[in-house]
Amino acid sequence: MPFKMKKIKSSLVISAIMSLILSTGCTTEAKGQEPLPKGEDLRIVVATDIHYLSPKLRDGGEIEKYVYENGDGKEIGNMDLILDAFVEDMRKDPPDVLVVTGDLTLNGEKKSHEDLAKIFRKIETFGVQVIVTPGNHDISNVYAREFKGDKVDYADTVSPEEFEDIYSDFGFKDAVKRAEGNLSYLYKVSEDLYIAMVDSAVYKNNIENGYPATEGIVSQSSKVFLEESGALARENEADVIVAMHHNMMNHTTFMNAGFTLENAEEMRLLFRTQGFKVNLSGHIHIQDIHFTEEVTDIVTGAMSVYPNKYGIIDYSDGMLEYATKWVDIEGYAKGKGLSEHYDFMSDARERFKVFSSVRMKARLEGLIDEDSVSRLTELMGEINAYYFAGEKVPADVFDDSLTELLPEDDRTRFYIEDRKSGDLYENNSLIIDLKKQGN
Repeated sequence: MPFKMKKIKSSLVISAIMSLILSTGCTTEAKGQEPLPKGEDLRIVVATDIHYLSPKLRDGGEIEKYVYENGDGKEIGNMDLILDAFVEDMRKDPPDVLVVTGDLTLNGEKKSHEDLAKIFRKIETFGVQVIVTPGNHDISNVYAREFKGDKVDYADTVSPEEFEDIYSDFGFKDAVKRAEGNLSYLYKVSEDLYIAMVDSAVYKNNIENGYPATEGIVSQSSKVFLEESGALARENEADVIVAMHHNMMNHTTFMNAGFTLENAEEMRLLFRTQGFKVNLSGHIHIQDIHFTEEVTDIVTGAMSVYPNKYGIIDYSDGMLEYATKWVDIEGYAKGKGLSEHYDFMSDARERFKVFSSVRMKARLEGLIDEDSVSRLTELMGEINAYYFAGEKVPADVFDDSLTELLPEDDRTRFYIEDRKSGDLYENNSLIIDLKKQGN
């Protein structure tokens, strides 16, 4: 670590968390809890895309298994285990703040939100302030379902007002500033640092449309909120970290529609004019750090998907140091005697390889011979396991003889070649001077 952070915990942390002060609602100003003192080193944990499905909405039966096996790698049936291990990580080394950047639930089920809030309350007993913002899965989601036996039934979802009510203790009640008409708010961690939690999800017409929107946009009221937040921070000689669900810029060359903000260019300009350096996001599920136009967008990998990571930010005197950590699921399993999960990470990696290539296998069948389809599927799974972990794919993983079997305009070939030439930057760690002008 290029500079060493001190972890200073005091009775102020506990008393501040235990003395939650009600905000005045959706107004531009609200009274928050006492921030930590100026000059104190801080630790912030970042988690995203938990995609929690309450055990009360599933029973491990036939239909749940089908959804799991035909999904995109979310460890639906193992999320309680993963979260139990994550809670234990937070107990052993509690940060000052846990930031959760959306897609808290699988599909916005009210019961999933309520049960996840209970888990966050447990984390707060360790002296951690949890703050959340919604993702595209979380509010007014008409796909909210329960899976029991061989049946799928509708489950209640939540409105924006219900979302705020369920998570009122996790940022909203302690906001020092609120946006008009949505769930964006400003949380003051210390006299030196604010976190602007931006509601980038588009859910107003979900019920009417009959499907949840995946795209994101920062509304006009949230832009005004960010400008006012920047002014407040400058007035107090403090730094600002922004967090939202959607990405501030493209993180791939092949999958950006619905992931990158609709008004990303406008937002990057706003960041530059306000002096904001960092955005924390999720949504795309890969671990990736990208920067452009003096703005850095840190995408922390989905906790629900291999390799089940979260981010750790150490902040000291304007310097931000980011790194990632895998949830210690195996350590938790061994401590609890859960022998079936002693090799969770290697098992999860193999599951993810299958999940991430099953659609490609169906598409390639008939295009090339069966043996080549099998080998290409294995290759794609191996590439994806590295890629989603934010790691460079080793050169010896690639097999040009297989890639050349595909047509030149085939999207699988493009993806493989892109991964071969990609990953030029470190995606699991960085250091940024939040006060420095320019890159």
